[in-house]
Amino acid sequence: MITFVERIACPLCGGKDFRVLIERGFDAPDMQVFFKEFYVGRAQVPKGRYALAECICGGVWQKNILNDAGMEALYGRWIDPSESFKKKTAAHWDLYRKYAREVQFIEKLFPKKVPCEINVLDFGAGWGMWLQMARAHGLKGMGVEIAADRILYAQTLGIELVPTLEDLSHGILFDFINAEQVFEHVADPRSEITALIAKLRPGGVMHIAVPNGEPDIIRARKGLWRPVKGATQPLEHVNAYTAKSLDSFLKHHGLVYVDDGSAAFRGRTAAFHSFMRKVRGPYTTSQYVRKT
Repeated sequence: MITFVERIACPLCGGKDFRVLIERGFDAPDMQVFFKEFYVGRAQVPKGRYALAECICGGVWQKNILNDAGMEALYGRWIDPSESFKKKTAAHWDLYRKYAREVQFIEKLFPKKVPCEINVLDFGAGWGMWLQMARAHGLKGMGVEIAADRILYAQTLGIELVPTLEDLSHGILFDFINAEQVFEHVADPRSEITALIAKLRPGGVMHIAVPNGEPDIIRARKGLWRPVKGATQPLEHVNAYTAKSLDSFLKHHGLVYVDDGSAAFRGRTAAFHSFMRKVRGPYTTSQYVRKT
């Protein structure tokens, strides 16, 4: 049965000192229009209320999220798998250039290693395209992905994906973990980051990128929020981050920002995808952090 589960504490810090910025029923007219248009009539959203909360730690999150059955329906059926596949396999050159830049940047993080000595994990691997690029550069890697159709497709490319971190071989550690557009979706970011850190080799680097929630949060504070695709969109982006809150969250878990000489990437490259510590543009907040 698909229903909603209430989160009663901040998923970033565990605190209960928060305020609700915006609240309305999922059956409100503008919500219904959004669901119908965004999911092309496939979503059957149960009764419940959208409530966007802001914690004193800076974390912003949706209080009511889909249960496991709802998440399975959302990512398995409501989001059209064929459209998702097409976005990756029939993408513009820009997407593949982005993947190539990201993979090539790993060389700067591990200058004393050759590619075959670097073990990478793609957390939320999707159809396996980033890992395919990593493999083309000589890196060794595997991924975590919950969607069965994506796992099966990646296997046709010779890429190993598993459904959960627990399914990884015992004792395996990674030099580099990629978590691109994942932490806005997870119900419990604290447990996920803890589990990832346990899989990161001492001195290893993790790349975390999430939508920049600052514009949406400002609108919510002003009472101007509306259901649209973005950092606070209903159902999917259950956690919203700013550069500041992401920085605080990662530091709290003992991760250290990598001083990577990223000034070389400024300009058009950085505007397209951030290799800087903090990006305050409308799209992505991104960090490279190292395990000490």
